[in-house]
Amino acid sequence: MSPGSGPRPAAGPRRHWSGLVLAQALQLLGWTGHLVVQAPVLGEPRLVACTWDQAAHDRRAAAGLLPVTDPLLLRCALADPRFRAAPVPAAIAGAIAMRRTWPAAVGNLAGFAAFGPLIAVLPGRQAARLDVAAEASVQGIGVIGYDDDGQARLIHHPDLRSCGSRDTWVHRLAAEIIYDAALAGRPGHAR
Repeated sequence: MSPGSGPRPAAGPRRHWSGLVLAQALQLLGWTGHLVVQAPVLGEPRLVACTWDQAAHDRRAAAGLLPVTDPLLLRCALADPRFRAAPVPAAIAGAIAMRRTWPAAVGNLAGFAAFGPLIAVLPGRQAARLDVAAEASVQGIGVIGYDDDGQARLIHHPDLRSCGSRDTWVHRLAAEIIYDAALAGRPGHAR
């Protein structure tokens, strides 16, 4: 799980416990080994799981191609064929909203469906509600419920179908933001 070591909850028993639930969620989704970063994508702070390509990062770093997270600057950077051709080392796998209620999770995940699967991690009683099941299946949101002891289980599978082209500048912007957040989480790494 190169840069960093995965989810880094703040100190304290609640944060530690939520980190354990997150680790279980990643395992249930088949995303073990994925990097999880928190980043402000499309104006909303989100937890995003991604794969990391160290070789692509090394090539970009050697070429001086740092992440570009400003929309206007990205439009300009994409005019450079070297930048445009350089893959983003952090490939988005999906977004995860760890919330206490279904509406809060949906609110955080809204607008991110074009970038990958959406996963709501909720307390077991919230996750098992009939209205959650109905809306999750319609919206394609995966639901993971966790018990009072922190045991997580997959309630609804996320929609894994591709939403079409990921070759737009908005997709590139989201990927660059995740790349930047991944670099920020690396110990001793200066951007």
